[in-house]
Amino acid sequence: MGRLRGRTFNNAFVILDEAQNTTVGKMRMAVTRVGRGARIVITGDPNQTDLYEKETSGLAHLLRIIEGTDIASVHRFENKEVVRSNLVRRLEELYSQSAAADGT
Repeated sequence: MGRLRGRTFNNAFVILDEAQNTTVGKMRMAVTRVGRGARIVITGDPNQTDLYEKETSGLAHLLRIIEGTDIASVHRFENKEVVRSNLVRRLEELYSQSAAADGT
């Protein structure tokens, strides 16, 4: 994403995937590139970040700051909406239950 600085996406459809692995600075750089006639779709799971512990996920931060505003629509998928396979859906449910029990 370092090559985005100074660029503007006009009349574009931008997809930022795996956004949970962006830092706050990189997320800010990405979302402030959206120009006239452009749309951005940001996907990711704030609970599955690969960042260092001291780094805040840009996705988690963005979700916090836009909550309660009319800036964007947010859709949070539930485990039953996972479409990879029934096995993955079931595993995600088990991981969620384990995390809740462990407090992680």
